[in-house]
Amino acid sequence: MAGFTKFSGSAELIPATRKKYRNRYPTSSTTNATDFGTIFAGTEGNGLQFTNDNGATWSEVSDSTICTEINAVQVDPNNANNIITGLLGTYNIGGSFNDFSLYATSDGGTNWTRKGPAAHALCITPNPSNFGTQYLGTFSQGLFKSNDGFDSYSNLISGNKLIADIAVSAEDTNIVLISEIDLDLVQTSIKRSTDGGATFTNVSTITANRLTFNTSYHDSVYAATPSGLYLSTDNGLTWNAWELDQINVQSLFHDGSSLYAGTNSGHLWKLSNGTVIPISGLWDKPVQMKSIIKENGHIIVGLNGAEQDTTQELSGSLWMTSDEGNNWTEITGDMYNTNVYGNKVIASANGEVYVGTYGGGILQSSVLTFGNEEIGLENIEVKLFPNPATDFIAIANDLPTHLIFNLEILDKTGRIVLSQEITSGQQVNIQHLSSGSYELVIQTGNGKASSRFVVQ
Repeated sequence: MAGFTKFSGSAELIPATRKKYRNRYPTSSTTNATDFGTIFAGTEGNGLQFTNDNGATWSEVSDSTICTEINAVQVDPNNANNIITGLLGTYNIGGSFNDFSLYATSDGGTNWTRKGPAAHALCITPNPSNFGTQYLGTFSQGLFKSNDGFDSYSNLISGNKLIADIAVSAEDTNIVLISEIDLDLVQTSIKRSTDGGATFTNVSTITANRLTFNTSYHDSVYAATPSGLYLSTDNGLTWNAWELDQINVQSLFHDGSSLYAGTNSGHLWKLSNGTVIPISGLWDKPVQMKSIIKENGHIIVGLNGAEQDTTQELSGSLWMTSDEGNNWTEITGDMYNTNVYGNKVIASANGEVYVGTYGGGILQSSVLTFGNEEIGLENIEVKLFPNPATDFIAIANDLPTHLIFNLEILDKTGRIVLSQEITSGQQVNIQHLSSGSYELVIQTGNGKASSRFVVQ
């Protein structure tokens, strides 16, 4: 495996280097691409990382942000060179209490500029119609807004206020919802603006971890809370308890007719057409799921092993499914820091995936295609090892490490006894198969190939 490439960097703008790393930690996500393209992910303690090979390899983005946590990554949907990241824990840099809360690049990560208010950034939400208009939620400095990518900005809500999340309606961008905690009064609220943040009114005392609008019916809004999901059907004006009662929901993503909800214990739920379906993968639990993205049928979740118990080894991971959770593939690859800690710190653009990490810069992978693979299989003779096999079998062909394909195993009658999505080099568990002969079939969008093997 080629390894993570580090576009090395920090607040002091360390010169770019290229390094290899091993796994450790992930936390939240955002995308910008067709068929997923590049994905960016912010992790806890190692800056922004990206991959463009289904997560087989990751690289750190040049001169990327290093802080205690990267808590937000946003990529301009109309120009993937424009990336802005939010920094939490900036007091650890340079010994000052607070530093500029944002890092931005306009050249795809080659050069970065520190900007924005001196604060601890918790979330960044752009205007869906104008990426340059952005809202910034902070830990104890309230809410900020900029109309020029934070070259200048105003403090819409000041004081000792924590802004946990911000949602802007795509149908009417003057409607802005925020989740706020007044740290002096120890009071939580959802606040609503109908004039682009100029004024806000309290509409609920709900403690909301995340807020997101329905992407099809824009008057519907969802709130992820420590006690389940809440729903508003009037653009956030009134709220009612809805689903996943007494479950601590940490992350939300809405796509078409489906809402995806990730929990504090690492479970993923799909809510669609009146049904609530568990679609979690086989990752270790409990672990926070603080980030979900979906594009062109692919779902990626970022799992955070940090901040649960800092006396223990931190461990997280990234996982992807292309069939609504029936099969999951771990795409952590060789990320040397895999804690995806922030609100939205995974992003996709131009065939690459970027991850913001827990204090070590931005990592990038080098060859991601996410289902747009051009490798043909028609003339490949599939080589299986070992054969005969007992517990596991693997494809021994020298295929690209980032190649993802569908695998089926058929018994002598032609019945499918195993169907899953795997990556090149991944072992397949066949412990449940009875002794006998089988056919293994692999398939991509450009053909399929097969080979027979024996289970002893």
